[in-house]
Amino acid sequence: MDAQQSENVRILARMYEVWDADDLPGILELLDPEFEWVNPVYAVHPGIRSGHDGMEKVMENLRESFETQTRVLGPVEDLGDDRVLWCTTFRARGRDSGALIEVEEQHLWTLRDSKILRIQWFHDMDEARQAAGLDSPPR
Repeated sequence: MDAQQSENVRILARMYEVWDADDLPGILELLDPEFEWVNPVYAVHPGIRSGHDGMEKVMENLRESFETQTRVLGPVEDLGDDRVLWCTTFRARGRDSGALIEVEEQHLWTLRDSKILRIQWFHDMDEARQAAGLDSPPR
């Protein structure tokens, strides 16, 4: 892994840390001004949220939906072109139901000039790998 790839993974590891801490100022510090959060059509809140205002709305939606939330980091693939595919497990407790939720998620990140430009997330590894231009993993 070259120095820039290591830097991208380091930036994203920090993002997960501040995200799980619900540290909005820490999150916004890592984002490019043109940041995009891309939710799939099957998400609770599908569509694109743009800029810092968009990330603030994402965090508001998460707080409204979940009493607690964490992400357990799994395998990471640095694609070497300022994109990183990171598999996580999202664990949360529903605010209204109190139900425990555990969902595997794949996050396709794009960075620009050491800032996070975009996150696109998936619940399906094949879909995530296809969006990243990768072959499906062996079964």
